[in-house]
Amino acid sequence: MTLTIYGIMLVSMDLTKSSKAQAHGDNEELVEQILSDDSRKKEEPVVSPPLSPTKKIMVCLGSVLLPPLGLIWGIRYLRRPHRSDKVVGLVAIVLTIISIVVTTKLTLSLFNRFNEELNQELLMLEGL
Repeated sequence: MTLTIYGIMLVSMDLTKSSKAQAHGDNEELVEQILSDDSRKKEEPVVSPPLSPTKKIMVCLGSVLLPPLGLIWGIRYLRRPHRSDKVVGLVAIVLTIISIVVTTKLTLSLFNRFNEELNQELLMLEGL
């Protein structure tokens, strides 16, 4: 009885080894086939088409309304091969900088005015 179980175990181990070896051999053949395939040569990168007029307007509008994103979009479009895309990228960066400067000046002006009014109110309260 023990001998039979031992024999079955040896046979099953032998089958497992041979199936693993066969699978390993199949994997090697598959790897060689993939590596030797001529269609795996380096392909030229796909060039995206130039931006549509609608997209150009959206980028410019987004650069004014969402200033930090305008810098990201501008850099992205400056890297494109089409001249019109590069112009859009440059315009987006310029609009973003102008928008940041104007927003900063308006914000500082608002805070200064609020501060002046608050000081006037405090002076009026001290006079009472």
